[in-house]
Order: sequence, then C-alpha cells, then structure tokens
Amino acid sequence: MKWKENFNLLTKFPIIELDPSPNKQSPTTPHYNIKKMDTLKYFTISEMLASKTAKQNNIDNNPTDEKILAYIQYTLAQLDKIRERYGRPITIKSGYRCPILNKLVGGVPNSAHQIGYAADIVGYSNSKLFYLIKDMMSSGEIEVDQLIWEKGTKTSPAWVHVSFDESRKRGQIIYKL
Repeated sequence: MKWKENFNLLTKFPIIELDPSPNKQSPTTPHYNIKKMDTLKYFTISEMLASKTAKQNNIDNNPTDEKILAYIQYTLAQLDKIRERYGRPITIKSGYRCPILNKLVGGVPNSAHQIGYAADIVGYSNSKLFYLIKDMMSSGEIEVDQLIWEKGTKTSPAWVHVSFDESRKRGQIIYKL
C-alpha cells in the first residue's frame, strides 16, 4: 500500500527517473536522475538540492526516498506561486537537507528541510517578500505551515524561512531576530 501512496504523489508531479547506477554514499540505495518539472515556471529541483556546505564536505544531498522527492516538488510548486506574485527573482539559500547535512549546519532534529517541505529564501527585499507571503496566506492563495522572519534586523530579515507541510498547515508566523 505504501508503494501506491508514493506512486500517487510522484505522478502528481512527475520529474524523476531511476538510474541503475548505485548511490555513491549508499550502494544499496537507488539514485535518481533529477529533471526540471514541466509544471514549474521559475524553479528547478536542483535549486532545492544545492548546498555549498554539502559540496565542501563531500555529502551527497540527493534524496533517496520517492516520498521526499514528491514533497520537494510540492514545495517548489508553492514557491513558484510566491515568485509569480513577487515579480522578481527569488533565490533558495537552503532547501532540502539530508540528515547528515542538517546536523552539520545546526538544523533542528525535526527540521522540515529534511523532508523537503521547507526553504530559506531571499529576494531583492526580504521584508517585502515576507509580507507578500503573509498576505498570500491571509488571502488563502497558499497554505503555509511556518513563515519565519530569520535573523536580520527589525526592518528586514536576513532570509525568510517558509515551510509547506501538507499535513500541518498551522499558519504560524514567527519573528526570530
């Protein structure tokens, strides 16, 4: 039954294909070739997987679980909606993090980044980006689990954390200076 559940999530946003070559970090785990989603206008899955820290520490930050890939796809679809309304480029500073990477960067053990439901993003004005997402939440355009004003100052966050857990749409708005 679990296989069918994962298959349904993947067919919702089909972008992966199985590569017969083994995963370098875990030879018994399949490796996925990631392609651009046809349904996305602004983002690629590669942007959600990119990590300077992972590269510097030789960590394979590619998810090996099909369900996580489906969650990443869902997150990217939500980010696309935000980018469309924002009208300017948005950069994903931190997206998916494998457990090893999450621990290395000091992420919380239950971080939504580890399952592909979260992204730390920046734009030309992080405060405008934050308030735009807040407005989109209020109008019902997007359903967000957490929107966090991360670090920075009282007038602008250093980055905006947004998570889209489909099972927990708490709509939390948090300010962490």
